[in-house]
Amino acid sequence: MGKDHPFTAGTYNNIGMVMKAIYQKCLAIREKSLGKDHPDTATIYSNIGMTTKVKGDYDGAFEMYQKCLAIKEKSLGKDHPDTATTYSNIGMMMSDKGDYDAALEMLQKCLAIEKKSLGKDHPSTATIYSNIGSVMHDKGDYDGALEMLQKCLAIHEKLLGIRITQTLPQLTTILD
Repeated sequence: MGKDHPFTAGTYNNIGMVMKAIYQKCLAIREKSLGKDHPDTATIYSNIGMTTKVKGDYDGAFEMYQKCLAIKEKSLGKDHPDTATTYSNIGMMMSDKGDYDAALEMLQKCLAIEKKSLGKDHPSTATIYSNIGSVMHDKGDYDGALEMLQKCLAIHEKLLGIRITQTLPQLTTILD
């Protein structure tokens, strides 16, 4: 036996099923105690979406993320950072699915919210630039990917107070 044995895969599957069952129980409690439109209830939908995505059920994951998004938009507003996180989660899921255009659309929505609510030099904004760069790379848009990753690096340099652009030649090599 070992990490690649079918029994190991079965064990991971069982853990995933238990996690989903736990999230379903948590969802029932949160809906009862906090209500169906509470942000904490939305978080459980997002968690269920993540576990569903890991299993490769992108349609099921999308449904959970959509429920999460609807609650967050209603309870927190369309310009809240937590709403942006949901757009990011949807975007990265769409990227995993191979739908890069839809992924970029979601990540651009997230970026607009992040820049407006947290600022253009916030660490979360840098992360979204990195995510967009990753999707662009996967799509084959290497120039666009490099541009986004340079924006991410510039934010990190500013926040850390150091210059890390000497890594850009290595990054260019990776992207080629």
